[in-house]
Amino acid sequence: MSHWKKIVPASFVWLFLALPGLAAVPTLTQQARDNLVETERFLVVRTVKEIPEAVQAQMANLLRQASLQLANPGQQLQKADNDDPMVPQRRLLFAGISPDYCVVVYEQYAYSAKGIVGTVLVYSLTGNTAKLVGGGVTRSDIGDLAQLKTAVKKGEIRPLARGYLP
Repeated sequence: MSHWKKIVPASFVWLFLALPGLAAVPTLTQQARDNLVETERFLVVRTVKEIPEAVQAQMANLLRQASLQLANPGQQLQKADNDDPMVPQRRLLFAGISPDYCVVVYEQYAYSAKGIVGTVLVYSLTGNTAKLVGGGVTRSDIGDLAQLKTAVKKGEIRPLARGYLP
């Protein structure tokens, strides 16, 4: 009996760590928050095709998709507008692109919240590569860059929970 007590907990820990999609999205560092709010100058884009390809590829990987399935603003959103599996589960609000960063802000229906939540993902850009440096969720209305900066300043972007698929 004591043999199983030693094996079972270790097995569950291994299984938990090995499941795909359970890697936590990093919390934005203070430096990244300061850069977003004070330093960086962003070009705002409002269509998915304007998001850098490297960021699209990294987001698709994070969301476990072959290619990024993200509706453009104004297009239907699954569960909020209908239950059609051909309709994306996430909808772009806007993206901000600077020489060093790409910030993607999108919304999705959250069953647990029984409503729409916003997600913010921040990628560093180096040449043709993108790396996720942080992100979080919010219930705040973030429709533009000024509202995003205000939400960051007020601490309204909460870290994503481990295992939460943004």
